[in-house]
Amino acid sequence: MEEKIYTVGEFARLTGVTERTLRYYDQENLLKPAEYEDNGRRLYSHGALFELNKILALKFSGRNKEMHTITGTASNRHIDKA
Repeated sequence: MEEKIYTVGEFARLTGVTERTLRYYDQENLLKPAEYEDNGRRLYSHGALFELNKILALKFSGRNKEMHTITGTASNRHIDKA
């Protein structure tokens, strides 16, 4: 059985996170799409829901500065923007 794949718009509606925020998380290497279509559109897997929940929990608990360390991504920038 194949894993469900969502377009960025579907994923945004499903999670209540804006498309802009998803693009920002992609840019910051916090939440990468499962793949990109030829036109550059992001496609997210069902498993990305769990990763997004982890990111949002850290964000709302005030642990923005630790987010890249905890999620296993590398960046020195803060996530206060999204």
